[in-house]
Amino acid sequence: MQGPTADLPEGVRLVVADAATPDGTGRLAAEAEEVLGQVDVLVDNDGGVMPVPGGIGAIGDEEWQAVIAANLLSAVRPTSCSCPACAPAAAA
Repeated sequence: MQGPTADLPEGVRLVVADAATPDGTGRLAAEAEEVLGQVDVLVDNDGGVMPVPGGIGAIGDEEWQAVIAANLLSAVRPTSCSCPACAPAAAA
């Protein structure tokens, strides 16, 4: 096998998706459910820092939207996508 998955251990699946977008988080949730079945636990560990020369006053709306998508929505969206699968376990 060639490419980035060639060096992965058996049983490990690589999913390339942008967690800051609805399509990316939907793909992540679908892959997790396909591989694992019901999701019982979800750990959000994402985000990043974007250095901006000129400080906070130099950040435009487009940059703020990117920061919000990367640091907030990339945690909220996967949780929202996985919650329907987690709901039966939480009610039990």
